[in-house]
Amino acid sequence: MERCPLCDNQTGNVIRLDLRGPSNHNASISIAPLIGKLSHALQELKQLKFLDLSYNQISGGIPDFLGSLMPPNLGSLSSLNSLDLSHNSFLSVNNLEWVSRLHQLRYLAISYVNTSKATDWLESVLKLPSLQVLSLASSMLPAVFPSLFNSSNLTHLDLSGNALHGPIPDALWNMKSLQHLNLSRNALGGGFPRCLGNSSNLKFLRLASNNLDGKLPEIMKNLSCMSVL
Repeated sequence: MERCPLCDNQTGNVIRLDLRGPSNHNASISIAPLIGKLSHALQELKQLKFLDLSYNQISGGIPDFLGSLMPPNLGSLSSLNSLDLSHNSFLSVNNLEWVSRLHQLRYLAISYVNTSKATDWLESVLKLPSLQVLSLASSMLPAVFPSLFNSSNLTHLDLSGNALHGPIPDALWNMKSLQHLNLSRNALGGGFPRCLGNSSNLKFLRLASNNLDGKLPEIMKNLSCMSVL
């Protein structure tokens, strides 16, 4: 399968680059993963809005290959609204400060990538005013669950499989836009806060394989559209 970029019909600029490697989603297609480091030529794609590099064998650290593309150099990719770096087992992330400069980003996935040194991950993603989807599953996040987690536009949050510990912060349940929340396979403790019932738009909640005590609040019975696992 040839990986073809999508260009704007009027300007001819590349706006979408799908370099996704072999995965369950395209298992029937003959495609080989990208191996090694990416070319700095990416920084020339100034109108790029969608970049998928997931399921490859990209090596090095993100500041090594993307940091050179991020402001002050990757200010050129400031049009990005979707970035997927998931399932690159040879990739490591030392910080996420570079992400905070992608102000139009709506979709960010860095699951199954080593982010254990990225202690600034929350500070960085909270600087993204348009972010709707954040997936950092099985990414070895720093272990303490942040107490100030809050984002007004986030609809999908997946922090599963990170060994996060401590109580789930109340602020998380006050995010009115949140529809999908996966915190399973962590070490979260404490009880279920009553303000969980404030999550009126939540449709999917997964808390399995944690150390939570007690039962879901009675008020949760009013949220009939939610799937709790």
